[in-house]
Amino acid sequence: MARKQLFTDKTITALHSDILSDPLTDGLSIEAKAGSLVWRYHRRIAGTAAAVRLRLGAYPLHSIACARLWAAGLNTMVEQGIDPREAQKASKAAGMALEAAWNLYWSDVQAGVRKVLKPRTLADKKAAWLADIKPYLGETILSEITADDLWQIVERKSDTAPVRANRLAAELKVIWSWFSSRAGQRAGIRLSNDASSSLSGKHYTESKGRTRILSEEEIGWFAASAAIERPAYHRALILMLLTGCRFSEVVEARRGEYRDGVWTVPATRTKNGKAHAIMLGGWGRELFEQATGQWLAPNRAGGLVEQPNWYRVRDRVHARMEALAGRPLHRWGFHDLRRTMRSNTFRLGIRYEVAEAMLNHSRTGLERRYDVGDLSDYTGEGFARWEALVASLGVNTLCDTSKY
Repeated sequence: MARKQLFTDKTITALHSDILSDPLTDGLSIEAKAGSLVWRYHRRIAGTAAAVRLRLGAYPLHSIACARLWAAGLNTMVEQGIDPREAQKASKAAGMALEAAWNLYWSDVQAGVRKVLKPRTLADKKAAWLADIKPYLGETILSEITADDLWQIVERKSDTAPVRANRLAAELKVIWSWFSSRAGQRAGIRLSNDASSSLSGKHYTESKGRTRILSEEEIGWFAASAAIERPAYHRALILMLLTGCRFSEVVEARRGEYRDGVWTVPATRTKNGKAHAIMLGGWGRELFEQATGQWLAPNRAGGLVEQPNWYRVRDRVHARMEALAGRPLHRWGFHDLRRTMRSNTFRLGIRYEVAEAMLNHSRTGLERRYDVGDLSDYTGEGFARWEALVASLGVNTLCDTSKY
């Protein structure tokens, strides 16, 4: 007499609130719960104390034959001491593209789990990914990326910007370090080798820091030459010199940041992540109050001026300065205007601490812990002294417009 089969479609559909094990397949069972029938697998891994608990899905979407085939594959692994869950993760990781892995890294960075980064640092990291990494390796399988692949994008950057190439190499090392970290493993990334191990953030020799500042004559020529530009450009150029603010802090300034004679650069736009309040003198206030749109220095359409256009403005101003001087002048950059302001604070009798506060430099060491007083009154006086000097030099410059 044939033995009665207890594990059939009929017996499964009759199940209402119980678990029925498959007598022919180790570890496989079906559970009736809340009106649904779900396939489950539970079995101890050979040679370990760990057990595997997995769920396939619902019946009858997955038939008995399908469930038995699924469980048979799991049994093959657990009987060999292999954890099917780890094998599944490794299989998924093996096919993961760099872009998918970077998105996991970026989510962790933005969450600030290990370290809260400043907005500017986050922006720099994302810019490096979008401009220098994603276009060349974004779709490449992470496990297939080699050291040569990473060196190629670093060397490509070094052709035009060796300093930024060093920073790119350092960022790649940070990214790959995260991939290999515990956080990366928990996110499902599995790397057998570190492709970034040979990279160095100091591979290319960096030029010595710039020391260019504008002399008194050049300050006068600069003020006179900038006055010929469009009002929006003129406002930005003069405010760079008067306030010593960084290029991006000025050209991306919103008119709403100015109120009652004080321009406050928000923390999201400063390098040290701290808001910078600048008590403007009469000239600076006049320049800010001339703006009528959303931005301090908009283009003709009312939006932000693209960065390449600012360098064309700089070149035009420099050419006018040379015409006034009657001789070639050393090239200058926007950051040199900031250095010029700082280098003149001593001669104006401005104390070191006040001068540093005027530039929104972060205090270091014990100063950061103990020098916490408000220096706004002193910085306001410092800006006023500097503005008066610049104004006098500009007024005293003879502008021979025939030279243009």
